[in-house]
Amino acid sequence: MIILSFFSFHEAYFKSKSSVFNGNYHFSPFHEQWARWIVSRYTPTSVLDVCCGYGFYLKAFDQLGVSTIGVDISRHAIEQARSITTASLFQRDLERESIPCETGSVDVAIFVNSLEYFRDARRIFTEIRRVLRPGGALFFSDVNGGLVSRFLNRNVQARIACWHIRTPSQVKRALKNSRFQFTESIPNGGPVERFSAIVPRFLKPAFKLYARIAEPGYFLTLLARTT
Repeated sequence: MIILSFFSFHEAYFKSKSSVFNGNYHFSPFHEQWARWIVSRYTPTSVLDVCCGYGFYLKAFDQLGVSTIGVDISRHAIEQARSITTASLFQRDLERESIPCETGSVDVAIFVNSLEYFRDARRIFTEIRRVLRPGGALFFSDVNGGLVSRFLNRNVQARIACWHIRTPSQVKRALKNSRFQFTESIPNGGPVERFSAIVPRFLKPAFKLYARIAEPGYFLTLLARTT
């Protein structure tokens, strides 16, 4: 019964009129900007999108000539992704199944806005690590479960059905336990970062550090490498 309910939830997530995917979420320059930044930094030949949804990030990497692979639990999402991307696409329940990639075969994995649907963070991170080559990179972004973020974004979070919202420290701990080396935290345009434009130049290094620690923005974005 739980399995059926879980699958039904993910199909409804994309098709529901209240979902961001029902006509309100499109391929945009945002996806292209992140793809260009990742390619400029890591020069990957292959990218895996874990929980790829409609394939917008995959399309962005396709345009840059990168070989792409996408995995999602939703049949509907995979069908929609096929219309915009040349990626190899797979429907899998990654709480119970493995990522359909050989061990050490992927240069970069992206895992965006999906960890909250996984009960066991360490298991999915360990599986991502398995398919990454030695020194491969994980680009991770998800709901920020910190107390400040929850308070400031409580109206937004109330509209998103999540299994588990985690704090930054919980995410970093799960990455470490999965043998990832945490390398960087990126603020996401939350209230703290918006003050950066008026911060004097000589204070910007200290302010950037403060933003990484205290940023209450809705999302948490991390970079990690395999050890």
